Amino acid sequence: MGIWSEETESFYDDEAVFVKMLNREKTYQVEYYCDLIHAEKAEPLAVYDSDFYKGRPALTVNEYGNGKAYYIAFRNDGDFLADFYNEITTNLRKSIDAALPYGVTAQTRGDFIFLMNFTGCEQIMTIHPHFDMLEERKISGDIKLDAYGIKVLKRI
Repeated sequence: MGIWSEETESFYDDEAVFVKMLNREKTYQVEYYCDLIHAEKAEPLAVYDSDFYKGRPALTVNEYGNGKAYYIAFRNDGDFLADFYNEITTNLRKSIDAALPYGVTAQTRGDFIFLMNFTGCEQIMTIHPHFDMLEERKISGDIKLDAYGIKVLKRI
């Protein structure tokens, strides 16, 4: 990973520590705990922005071969994760050309797409034409994923 961890710090509910991305002004609040790390070969992408931690790495990347390894050294919220993952996945091809509702994932295996609903609620999404392997029929438009449901689609 190109880092080493000195210690892990836990926080009380009323304590607030913040992280700042180095490439933008936005800050994020640390939740519950953080790892105090030292970047050796890794490049810091974010640093702690408050208290005794200020300036210490909070997010790093280390290139290895053709890939990259990221280390997130703090517990965070959905805002940070959405911003971070959107930033690092801009060059990846989506499994399906559709907006995925909250709690729904899409994985690709060859020509097959596995849609999985990890919520206890029915989810609706809109897709272009695919073949539903479980129902053995062509589907498109609004489709329903049952609570904890799955669909196996094939590209047409």
